[in-house]
Amino acid sequence: MHIPDRNHPITIAPAGIRVTVVLAGEAVASSDRALVLDEAGCVPVYYLPREDVAMHLLEASGRTTSCPYKGLASHYSIPLVGELGADAAWSYVEPQPVVAVIAGHLAFDPDRATIMLGEV
Repeated sequence: MHIPDRNHPITIAPAGIRVTVVLAGEAVASSDRALVLDEAGCVPVYYLPREDVAMHLLEASGRTTSCPYKGLASHYSIPLVGELGADAAWSYVEPQPVVAVIAGHLAFDPDRATIMLGEV
C-alpha cells in the first residue's frame, strides 16, 4: 500500500454538482451526492453512491484491478449497451483507509460513458 503524499497527492471532495452518467443513450446513474477524486497525473474521477446508480443494469464482470493507493477494484459491465458496456464501471468495495470515503460508490470509464456535469 502507498500513502498519498506531496509527490502523489489524492484529494476527495463532494462534487457539488449533479453528475449524470450516460452510456449509449441510456442514463445509468445520476447523483447530486457524487464525490470527485483528484489523483496526481490523472483525470478527475467521479464516484457516485450505489443508491444513485441503476444497479439492475450492471453485472459483475469478474475483472479486478489493483491500485497501490486505493486497493482492489471490482469491475462491472452493462450488458444492455453491448461491447461498449464491458467493464464500464468499477468500485472499491474495501478501499485503503486513506480513501475509505469512496466505499459504496461506483466510477465510470469516461472513454465508454458520457459524464455530464450540471447544477444541483
